[in-house]
Amino acid sequence: MEDIMQSYDSLLDSDPEIQAGRAQAAAQARAEAAAQTAQAVAQAKQETMLLIVQTRFPDLVELAKQRTAHLTPGQLDIITQQIALAPNEDMARFVLGDVAA
Repeated sequence: MEDIMQSYDSLLDSDPEIQAGRAQAAAQARAEAAAQTAQAVAQAKQETMLLIVQTRFPDLVELAKQRTAHLTPGQLDIITQQIALAPNEDMARFVLGDVAA
């Protein structure tokens, strides 16, 4: 019985349609994992930026949440640096206002 099962598995493994289906499923799984990872990275970067805003400019937290909700990780890096280096709240507000433009 085991020999029959191994032969059947071997036939399935060598079938081009089965291989294509497995490759497609694997590619889809990789794409979904990459999307989830990118979303988690963006969320972590936004949380870092909001922590800096909360620490330095607490009155701007809601504005920062609104203006940065849909930014890419790269954009969030730039905004985080600008907020961290802002000499005062007016400059931080300007940076956050510039995000919307």
